[in-house]
Amino acid sequence: MKVRHFRGGSRRRKAAFVAAAAMVTSLTAACSSGDGGVPVINLYGGAAAAGFDTIIADCNKEANGRYRIVGNLLPSTADGQREQMVRRLAAGDSSMDLLGMDVVWTAEFAGAGWIRPLTDEQKAQANEGTLPVTIGTTLWKDSDGKEQQYGIPKHTNVQILWYRKDLVPKAPETWDEMISMAQKLKDEGKPHEIGFTAAQYEGYVVNVNTFINGFGGSLVNEDSTKATVTDGDGAIKALELMNKLATGGLTSPSLSNDTETEIFGELQNGRSAFSINWTRCGPPWPPGTRHRTKCCPGSTPTSTADSGRRHAEASWRNWST
Repeated sequence: MKVRHFRGGSRRRKAAFVAAAAMVTSLTAACSSGDGGVPVINLYGGAAAAGFDTIIADCNKEANGRYRIVGNLLPSTADGQREQMVRRLAAGDSSMDLLGMDVVWTAEFAGAGWIRPLTDEQKAQANEGTLPVTIGTTLWKDSDGKEQQYGIPKHTNVQILWYRKDLVPKAPETWDEMISMAQKLKDEGKPHEIGFTAAQYEGYVVNVNTFINGFGGSLVNEDSTKATVTDGDGAIKALELMNKLATGGLTSPSLSNDTETEIFGELQNGRSAFSINWTRCGPPWPPGTRHRTKCCPGSTPTSTADSGRRHAEASWRNWST
């Protein structure tokens, strides 16, 4: 099992940032007037966005009446958020001031002229004390080939492997070992399912990318100018693994509809023994649940496989939950 270290913004990680809509020409011109003439800044983000209410409250307190940020909640799924934003932005909705975006939308929104780049002063303030790898997800080259920063990182996240320590003595080190453990549990009539996001949405794309990278392949080159998915046999091995998981009788019958919410529930209600999910999908858990991940700032921990063998350089640590 191997942990691959990703640098820059070309590889997919679960993260979010806040961008300013391009229709905003100035703070006062963009905002509507609230009570007492205080400018109102509309912030749009997902209903499940981590800490949005706290961030808004802290900002409004610091603003001390100079302006007031109002949160506008969108669907909790990334696809639902993007759909609503795209429709409104394409229609020229001038009420959208700040956007809580997923990192994979940077190119689309910047290329369409829907968001504007940060000034040098804004970048200096936003990037102070921020992990460089998250800043990379907000970058895109404009039509003149100049790299611009289009957002401020709000939070980042990683996939980890949750597992039932009351069912297995230790976390599996390869996909083959996980499948073998799950089959043994199934034969014993115990909870055994392997949960991962396989619905046709961004969560599935994340896993496809994870599997391909785990076998040494990639979707595009480092600067995203050339497709590399057919280079080598990484994609073929990844598809073989996905087929093995989907047809082996060790996953949920609703696998093709499973998002983070469904696989969270499957582990929570005792059906799954293993679950590939985000760190935010935490307690309450069945007794005995643990998670395993590699902790390294600036890297993306993922559960990957390479010929069924664990790479020596991938050091792991366990935490009880």
